[in-house]
Amino acid sequence: MSGGSLQCNYQFFNNSYYFVLIGRKQTIGNLLTSVGIYTDSLGIIEGNKLSLKLRGKGNPSGDYFKSISAYQNELYNTNNNLNTGELWIKKLDTINQIVSGIFWFDAVNANGQEVQIREGRFDVRYTR
Repeated sequence: MSGGSLQCNYQFFNNSYYFVLIGRKQTIGNLLTSVGIYTDSLGIIEGNKLSLKLRGKGNPSGDYFKSISAYQNELYNTNNNLNTGELWIKKLDTINQIVSGIFWFDAVNANGQEVQIREGRFDVRYTR
């Protein structure tokens, strides 16, 4: 996602690892669009491919958020335990706190509408 902001955290908290990558972009009229990748109680490993699934403990997941108006938003997320996408950690440098990888996923909103996020890539410094 270009022209916006990027947040990346990789933390060890309560005896578990959490990875968060969120790209945000404000559109005309201050509407927001974002794409997020998460792990909950799951470490990331260089060279590892993770299947994105339902968000929850022990699972990696993805979501897509967009503002439709100042009062209406839509959230799409990987919503089942089938393989609805992949996160591939290509490089993990824990000394310099740099992570890079690629991802893709399909996400569904509460009305059953689907979005496809394709060819996502990142090469960023993370905070702990």
